[in-house]
Amino acid sequence: AVVISEEPLTDIVPLQRPSKNDENSMFTTTQYAMDPVAALGLLKMDFLGLVNLTVLAKSRDLIAENQDITFNLNDIPLDDSNTYDLLARGETVGVFQMEGGGMTRNLKELKPTSLGDVAAMIALYRPGPMEHIGTFIDAKHGRTAPSYPHPALEEILEETYGVIVYQDQVLHLFRTFAGYSLGEADIVRKAMGKKIPAIMAQEKEKFLSGGTKLGFDRELAEQIFTLIEPFAGYAFNKAHSISYGLITYWTAYLKANYPAEYMVALLNAYMGNPERTVSAVVDCQRMNIPVKLPNINTGGTDFTIAKQEDGSPVIVFGMAAIKGVGVGAIAPILEAREKEGPFESFEQMCRVADMSGLKKNNLESLIKAGAFDDFGDRGSLLSVTERILSLAHSEAGLRESDQTSMFDLFGDSVPTPLANITLPEGKTSDRETEEWERELLGLSLSGVNHLANLLSSAGSDTIVFKNDIGPHQAGKKVSIVGQVSTVIQRFTRKNKPFQIATVSLMDGTIDVFVWEDKMEATKGLWEEGKLVAVAGTIRVRDDEISMSCQDAEEYSPEIIEKAASTNSNEANETSVIESSQPETNGTGTPQPDIKPSTENGVNGSNGNGGSGGVPSLAHSKLAVPQRLNLRIVESDSVADDQLMLDDIKRLLLEFVGKDEVSLEIAAQGQVFRLEWSMVKVDASEDLTVRLQDLLGDSGDVTVESLVN
Repeated sequence: AVVISEEPLTDIVPLQRPSKNDENSMFTTTQYAMDPVAALGLLKMDFLGLVNLTVLAKSRDLIAENQDITFNLNDIPLDDSNTYDLLARGETVGVFQMEGGGMTRNLKELKPTSLGDVAAMIALYRPGPMEHIGTFIDAKHGRTAPSYPHPALEEILEETYGVIVYQDQVLHLFRTFAGYSLGEADIVRKAMGKKIPAIMAQEKEKFLSGGTKLGFDRELAEQIFTLIEPFAGYAFNKAHSISYGLITYWTAYLKANYPAEYMVALLNAYMGNPERTVSAVVDCQRMNIPVKLPNINTGGTDFTIAKQEDGSPVIVFGMAAIKGVGVGAIAPILEAREKEGPFESFEQMCRVADMSGLKKNNLESLIKAGAFDDFGDRGSLLSVTERILSLAHSEAGLRESDQTSMFDLFGDSVPTPLANITLPEGKTSDRETEEWERELLGLSLSGVNHLANLLSSAGSDTIVFKNDIGPHQAGKKVSIVGQVSTVIQRFTRKNKPFQIATVSLMDGTIDVFVWEDKMEATKGLWEEGKLVAVAGTIRVRDDEISMSCQDAEEYSPEIIEKAASTNSNEANETSVIESSQPETNGTGTPQPDIKPSTENGVNGSNGNGGSGGVPSLAHSKLAVPQRLNLRIVESDSVADDQLMLDDIKRLLLEFVGKDEVSLEIAAQGQVFRLEWSMVKVDASEDLTVRLQDLLGDSGDVTVESLVN
């Protein structure tokens, strides 16, 4: 924050210069933290810097340049139907605050028709208010009537259909129903946000007493306090939400009405972020805006707009966005192109352009990415990179020394012959071309980019963005659709084969583990370039997110509809591992309590953990509770036993369900029972087979019905 004072700050608060690690910083800082600074009565201002504001400004400039249309952002109409239609369709890639599967689903259900709707959704999409999104949407569309326990509530909550959305509403509720001043109400709101039980109890009693003094029934006052409680610490200030909503609307407006210019501005803002770049390129293709390969004669360092023969726009991939190529390597060459015109060959480019900043790896990356396709086949060009660089060096030496050749004596009447670079005959395979492009651009632009079709054809609950998968989904079953990029074969410690397929989603990749029992059923599916629909469970290990395949098929719209129906609404699911769980072993799984037992049987435990995830189809047919019994015999190696237990825990978390787990360890002449009440699984045949393979001769697995 920026600290502002009407008097010299040195007279009020101690200051300090930047630290040694930040010697170039121009900013002096206070020695006090933010709370003591506030206690002194100084004004602290947060100035929010958003890349979206840059995108808006660049879009406006591009629109003026390409379409000769100038406007001020404040002149944009707030009732544009194209904008609201775009939001209602969930086409929110690059739209401020609206990206991500959860928000997109809510927008499609909300179908916003005003800036107020947009601002309210931004405010509601937070812990606490989030659970009331459905109520807000249903009330907006007339499916349910807003509920007001007291007429005074209607005046405060009418604009948000009876749902508390903004901090301002919380403050007015405190004032109306308990007699607080707005200042007092804001202090209480902040205190309640800390969720300290003693403070909550104290403020509740104060609120109830205040309500009684104003003539409200104590039961009504208690009902109002209960209504306020979930929102007090999370609700947005209305001005903040409207401000954010306006930026959201502007970005959506430009995308809906000037898509080519907006997407170019967005792509240039994403430069250096490959996953966001891929996401934006794919969205361009979905909107039927072609994105062409980088080209030394038509492109630039940044993404640019060109015109096709019919006058429609096409985006040319920015050469500085190619992996391994920076602005410094390419800018001098483009300066020469602006002066001399398009290059006809490498020989000409070497003669007129400064290529001193172009290293061999830069040149190879540009060739592989297609920037020099005008000059020949990529494979052939790669074979003569040494010759190209040598010629560029020679020509640079001549230019710097002002040496002339005999041909220069004749002036322009005799053209100077160029040194010749002979290309070997050859044709790079389509597969190799696409591999190079995926490596350097993030996706292939030469062939058909099947990923572009996913956004429009995948079901709303099917995951196509990696950003929609997080650690909170560990152990949960989800469905994804993507394109296989690589496949590797591996073996477990027990020499069991498995595969790791890297699947490209719209904005990144995820590793899908295909275990031995699924390899045969999915044989032929894991081929590079193939689109797949995969259902499985999310794995999290060392902060790396992957997926364990339970079912997979080649992609088609019909399959997507079926796969989407299996996905749960992850925002409302409770993970198998709660944030308030007991000590963990560092892998994210709860440590069991070990109790010695003199009997071989195990008493059932009904536990208290949430089921989380979605049970498999096989389990859903068994409408009876079950218990999964594991029995392990201690080995001579403590390290091996620990690895075995870790593998068991990870496997159990891949099959989240409602069945109990019993684990027995035979050691030192006794049987130890591990009470694992926090873990509930789907005791399917798939899980039991995997567990038995893991245990081998070291134990056994059984499943028993808990119905007498």
